[in-house]
Amino acid sequence: MNILQFINSVCGSDETLVSDGPLRCTREVKAFAYKRPDGIKVILVDTPGFGDGKEEDFKTDEEIFKMIAEFPGTLGRGGFSGVILLQSISGETQKPGSVKMIQRLCGSETMENVVVVTTRWDEFCCDTERAADPEQRLVESDQLWHDLHGARVPFFRTGFFGDKALPKDHRYQRPRAVVESLLGLEIVPGRELILYVSFLQLRLFKFLETDPRSVDAVSWEKLEPESLHS
Repeated sequence: MNILQFINSVCGSDETLVSDGPLRCTREVKAFAYKRPDGIKVILVDTPGFGDGKEEDFKTDEEIFKMIAEFPGTLGRGGFSGVILLQSISGETQKPGSVKMIQRLCGSETMENVVVVTTRWDEFCCDTERAADPEQRLVESDQLWHDLHGARVPFFRTGFFGDKALPKDHRYQRPRAVVESLLGLEIVPGRELILYVSFLQLRLFKFLETDPRSVDAVSWEKLEPESLHS
């Protein structure tokens, strides 16, 4: 499960571009959203990844960082408040520069709004002990993951389980449930909750609150930039 597949699973649609491989599809900041029955508009923001640009559209890590850092301002917001770090357990690793970017954007003050999600657990459903080995190595070998674990950031597990029951362990959650777990934070008008996702490349997810009176039922929509301000 890559980042765009994670977005599709959360949104219950295939509106986003999906790649079977590790290469990213996103070339710019793109937003997707759904409305909950309680009136909260959940906006998922996908961004270019660090360190994986192509020659024809290459952006440096600093340029990508600047794009991400400036994005809340386009919505009249002040900054980021929540993070999801997504990582495969099947061998792919983060690029070195990504850790520094996460720390610069998030900071220790946002740790209460951070969750870690390891993916592709459906491939190890009959051998979770073998899958736990690379997960533990990730925590032991990477300073960021080690610090997150030490800060007691929640670690979830997900994958393509379809209609099958999840393993009987509270760490196994479907993508939507991971997103919903962050909605337990205090939501006030004008506040946004950004989920910052790492899986080979880095992505942003964003939550915004909308007027409950304007929502009749759950609906899905791909947002154009100007509609993000509503």
